[in-house]
Amino acid sequence: MTTPFETSLQKASELLSLNAHGPKHKPDLILISGAPRTGTSLAQMILCTAKGVNPYISEASPLYSLVKSASEIINHVNRYPKDYIKNTKEMDALISKQFNMYLDAFSHTHNAKTLVLKSPAISPFLPTLLQNSKKIICTLIMVRDPYQTLSSILKWRDKGIAAGQQTIFKGIPVSVLAKHIVRHYGFLLHLNPQDAKYFKICKFETLVSQPTETQNDWGDWAGLKGINYNGNSEVEAQANTLSSPLSYTPFFGKKISDAPLSMPLHDEVLTNKDELDGIFYTYCEAFGYKINAKTQGTFIPMDSLNRNLNQDLRVFSAVSQSTKKVAEKINESKTILTHKADNIKKIQETKYADLLERHKLQIMQTTRTRKTLEKSISNMKAINLKLLEKHKVLDQKSADKYTAVLQKLNAQKTLNKEARKILEGHKVEAKRLAKKNATILMQLLEKKELNKKTQGSLEAHKLEAKKVAKKYNELLLKYKMQNKKLKDALTEIHNTKKQNTGGQAPKKQG
Repeated sequence: MTTPFETSLQKASELLSLNAHGPKHKPDLILISGAPRTGTSLAQMILCTAKGVNPYISEASPLYSLVKSASEIINHVNRYPKDYIKNTKEMDALISKQFNMYLDAFSHTHNAKTLVLKSPAISPFLPTLLQNSKKIICTLIMVRDPYQTLSSILKWRDKGIAAGQQTIFKGIPVSVLAKHIVRHYGFLLHLNPQDAKYFKICKFETLVSQPTETQNDWGDWAGLKGINYNGNSEVEAQANTLSSPLSYTPFFGKKISDAPLSMPLHDEVLTNKDELDGIFYTYCEAFGYKINAKTQGTFIPMDSLNRNLNQDLRVFSAVSQSTKKVAEKINESKTILTHKADNIKKIQETKYADLLERHKLQIMQTTRTRKTLEKSISNMKAINLKLLEKHKVLDQKSADKYTAVLQKLNAQKTLNKEARKILEGHKVEAKRLAKKNATILMQLLEKKELNKKTQGSLEAHKLEAKKVAKKYNELLLKYKMQNKKLKDALTEIHNTKKQNTGGQAPKKQG
């Protein structure tokens, strides 16, 4: 059975063997991460000499503040109403959106295709940003011998105190500083394997001993061209256009080879060596640094240190007085917001009352309109009934006329056969129209609201009936003309026979 230590160590070892060829596309952001005094500033200065990146600037504190404040909301998401935050996934997406907006604005300001920023404190939030951000974010992680790193921090602290400067590490126990170093790398144990191409781990010792090879390797990994740093000429030229000074950077004005590979350990490091061995054990095993084998049983896994991030931050933050002022400002803001909310509520209530009155008037007008329409529908029903009766009478008369015409033309079957078929067809059409009119009347009785459409249909049928009547009249006239022609023909025949018989009418044969 594997222990938690072996599991953590195995994950860290696997991370070192991940593919480091970088992403397929040029990154939008290269984030320099790592503990203080591990060469993060030097790494940023080196990458800022590449083409198409921003000039060297100080640590991206606004970026960290943005992500950290949002992370605190996520950690206490259950305290807020669901109207504001539904779940942590939604908040993660919101963080990434704000993060992207910050990067877009910064890129526009410096006209940079790729941003190179240094913000080691943002490391614990990288898994969330990689998962939700649409930007291609690569992270260069600087590591260094932890004992050398801690000694450098302590010497920097002592130098600041001697110069009368305020330093955040003043009064902090050595063990807490050691945990502060290790916790910058705890997030590496929780990364997804598919994100390995976005990370590159570089030892400070390798950078100093092989500067040219390391710079070329970084360029190949990030797709950057023109990286060539060996002093301060290019960085100093960039710094002249910026508002933040660079002189505080330890390596400013120096060559990479000037950085010390090893320095004497600080007295406090030597005094607390046994305790520090336990804190640094996993770190040393993961990154290949020398460790004291006797302290294996007293290790502290890096992921457990990462969970104590907020606890360490409380030690580093001397904000008691500022917290009171912030609380007072918050209370004042709450009072102002409450007053504004009350005013907005009153305005909204007045608006709602006005809207309610308007809706009541609209309802009354609608009721009146409905009654008027119902009355109009009743009137149209009566009119439609009268029209239907008239159509029935017309249809009956037309049928009688057709019958009389057929009786008169029965003797001339050969001549009038086609006309008879036409008349029969019109009789069927007249009956169909009568039936259709009856159906339309029933629809008018059942569907009052469709009166306009029904009226249009009745008008159409009226036109159809008129057309039919017109056809009937045309046919009747045609038949009359044909009868007249027949009579004229018979008269002519009769006259001819009369002439042939000497002016006497032919005798009828019995």
